[in-house]
Amino acid sequence: MLLNLPYHVLLALRNQYSSPESLRKWQEKRLKHMVEHAYTNTQFYHQKFREAGIRPEDIQELSDLQKIPVISKREVREQGAGSLVARGYNERNCEVHYTSGSSGTMLRILYDSENHQYETAVSYRYHLGQGVRPWHRYYLILHDERELQDSRKRKFLYQKLGVPGDLPDEQKITLAQQYNPHVIGGHLSSLISMGRIMEAQGISDVRPKILIVGGELSLPVHREYVERVFGGKTYDKYGAFEVKSIAWECQHRSMHIDADSVLVEFLKDGEPAAPGERGEVVVTNLWNMAMPFIRYRLGDIGVPSVKSCTCGRTLPVMEIIEGRLDDFIVLPSGTLIPPGAIVPLFLAVPQVDQFRVIQDRKDSVKVQIRPGREYTDIVEQELIQKLRETLGEPVHIDVERVESIEQTARGKSRAVMSNVNVDLSRL
Repeated sequence: MLLNLPYHVLLALRNQYSSPESLRKWQEKRLKHMVEHAYTNTQFYHQKFREAGIRPEDIQELSDLQKIPVISKREVREQGAGSLVARGYNERNCEVHYTSGSSGTMLRILYDSENHQYETAVSYRYHLGQGVRPWHRYYLILHDERELQDSRKRKFLYQKLGVPGDLPDEQKITLAQQYNPHVIGGHLSSLISMGRIMEAQGISDVRPKILIVGGELSLPVHREYVERVFGGKTYDKYGAFEVKSIAWECQHRSMHIDADSVLVEFLKDGEPAAPGERGEVVVTNLWNMAMPFIRYRLGDIGVPSVKSCTCGRTLPVMEIIEGRLDDFIVLPSGTLIPPGAIVPLFLAVPQVDQFRVIQDRKDSVKVQIRPGREYTDIVEQELIQKLRETLGEPVHIDVERVESIEQTARGKSRAVMSNVNVDLSRL
């Protein structure tokens, strides 16, 4: 398998500079191949296509993708994830991972060997685009046991030290001091937690040049803090276990979509969102024959773009990921308030150690706060007033002071959680 890896690396490096026409032809070729394979070899898509009255030969161009129904994790769960596994593939001849379960349910995902190779090449490509070099020491905080095991193997492309995400922050800092990494990767919340201890204890000898963050909503205020404490420059990374890498931020601050390995749609009311307009993220994997995901809803809200990047890469770009659907507060009118409008309110109050905003009804939210030093009733009332002004509609606000706020699946931090159904027409 390793003998084919250099070929895939060269292919991935070439594809990032392909002309739009060449990239479109590449995507259509991969899409037709994937659709034919999924229809012929998976129970799920064979049934799905028959119910929709379409056959593989109906999908010839990228525009034909809209003929295929969009699917969700809930639908996959109800049908059984095994119905997506293609004939001839199983745990013995595939790499196996599990989704993070941030939406409440984990899925078992199988990757075939060629998909694994190309995704490895894609990761090498975006690391190069973010300034990582093969001789750099890469310190990576991991919450997936399989990825942690893989990180301990000898790497062909770069040096890596995988660190368990559930280690106490003090131990993570000690390991970072000993390893002296050029690059640190992990959830922003992990780096913020480490940074607070480093500030409090005056630790200043963990100074990576590059900080690669992903897996959580990436807000400028969080990134600015991490950059100040660690001294390096942050780069965002967007992906999902179902399709692996989706988009990444280059050194020119553009979020490039890995369009040669995954098709990304931004849908509003079932139609493509306009550039600069919010849309639900729907993805199609172009490589994984073991377990195809075609027009799969991730539950994320993003913003497409038609801008080109000065870095010279022709991979399309997106603007931002605004969060998951269940990260948005839904007001009584149906208006959606993104987490990026709420989180900075709490971060601006130093007397708040931790917080979480939870919504179960449109007319009510609960705010959990772990008070810090000098937290008072006056501080609380001022904070709640700012939250009322941000929401802009009559919403009852309950405040609960707590001793701790637990992270969600695999060490992810979610500051805003809504259990109210979102009207996608209001995106």
